[in-house]
Amino acid sequence: VDRRQRQMCIRDRGYQDVVFSLSQGHLTAIVSDGQNLIVSISTDQITARQHDGIDILEARINPDGTVTVTLLAPVLDQDGVNEVIGAIRLDATQTSDADGTTETVTAEIPITIADSLAFTVADTYTVVELVPATGNVFDNDNTLEGPLFIQGIQVEGQAIVVTETTPATVITSKGELTVYADGEWEFVSIRNLDNDALQQLEFIYQAVDADNDTSSSEAVSYTHLRAHET
Repeated sequence: VDRRQRQMCIRDRGYQDVVFSLSQGHLTAIVSDGQNLIVSISTDQITARQHDGIDILEARINPDGTVTVTLLAPVLDQDGVNEVIGAIRLDATQTSDADGTTETVTAEIPITIADSLAFTVADTYTVVELVPATGNVFDNDNTLEGPLFIQGIQVEGQAIVVTETTPATVITSKGELTVYADGEWEFVSIRNLDNDALQQLEFIYQAVDADNDTSSSEAVSYTHLRAHET
């Protein structure tokens, strides 16, 4: 789920003592990387972290009575899950009653952590006839949810699987194209192309992120190697 920092502030009015509740079941119920989050709680700060020690979420009660919640790292959710829903519980004590009694009210701050948007972005490259060219289709893609990997490509009607050990190498009508799982590509065009006409080779690459979400883009090779999101 999206790694970019998000904050929200909620002001608690009319209470003399506002603290985080020691019961944070909605947070500990969140699963990331296959295990429930581990939550550390003090009166004015909460840290929720993954089982490997990575801090995922932090919440603070500020001196002015506001509560700030910050997403520090992605929630590695289950396949097909587009959002994670949780809540942070507060205990607020009020001692201003006329009879001097003390009341404690429990309130919850709802949290919805939405999955990131499609992470492949358009690319444009230029290559020269017979000159080996290289690049990486991930250079301008969104890698907030960890490293991306290419699962396969489609080019000139062929669908080719890509693995970490086996790149896709294709002899096309414009030259030889090789695409690796880490996004690196190599291309050598054939010679004597008609450069009075636009010469380009299109291929679609499918990428997967740490959440097993997928995104595809179309790339074009030779005079222009561009990509547009699909």
